[in-house]
Amino acid sequence: MRKFFWFFCFLFFVANGSLFADLQDFDKEQAILAGLSKKSLKERVKFLEMAKYTTSAAIFEKLTQMYRVNNSIKENVFYSMQWMNNNNNGIFSSEFAASLKEEFFRLKALEWASKPHAFYLMTCLSIFQEKPFPGYDAFVNYIIQNIDDILDNAASDQIDPLKLKREILGECIFYFAKRDSPGYMQKLAEVFARNEISELLSIIELFTSRNDASIFESFTQKLSQLSEEEYSGDLFNAYKVYATAINKPVPENIRKLIMQYEQVRRQKIKDILQGY
Repeated sequence: MRKFFWFFCFLFFVANGSLFADLQDFDKEQAILAGLSKKSLKERVKFLEMAKYTTSAAIFEKLTQMYRVNNSIKENVFYSMQWMNNNNNGIFSSEFAASLKEEFFRLKALEWASKPHAFYLMTCLSIFQEKPFPGYDAFVNYIIQNIDDILDNAASDQIDPLKLKREILGECIFYFAKRDSPGYMQKLAEVFARNEISELLSIIELFTSRNDASIFESFTQKLSQLSEEEYSGDLFNAYKVYATAINKPVPENIRKLIMQYEQVRRQKIKDILQGY
């Protein structure tokens, strides 16, 4: 009987401890929701920081509502939503993507001369690639399937519509390659070969991590066509690491380029040090 008594006491304390934790979470949630509803935008910002580290669906919904309002803390709300989603392993990805899509079309409808919606879309894709959660798939698929409507009236004196279209589609392909979707690594290799997106090092890193040799020839060709002004230590180092990962020897002409670059770099450092 005594053993049963202590067992029931243990269950009682566990249950009450869980209830206490739940009450604490509830109180915290209510405090943050109340803070996010304050009249002063300056006061709301303090609670946006607290929201980043919660798991509350109600708080994320409140942030979604706040993001629809175009005011001085809109960017703060954006980052709070992003952090909250990342800190919770992407459980709010679908809702976050829906908010981003809604904001994109709000910007597109403004038809400002600066074409902010085009740059906003690139920001969205960059976020999706940073942590490619499954909840982003629907929005990226929508972009691919409706690219012409999405970029309608996006051209300007500063924006080449064809180049922009290729770059955005390339970013979508990069996203699905990171998601390990079938066939997308090969598509990304083709994008890389055609120079359609600018994130060369990130793409190389992905192919290196997958031990995928699909871009070796085009990468080698890119390096061989560089001018001295375009030489890059980061690019050369990435090439050597990639070649090692896929068990390929570095071609003689590329080895000479790398040696030439390193000699020039050492001489520059020497010249700088001699000046002191």
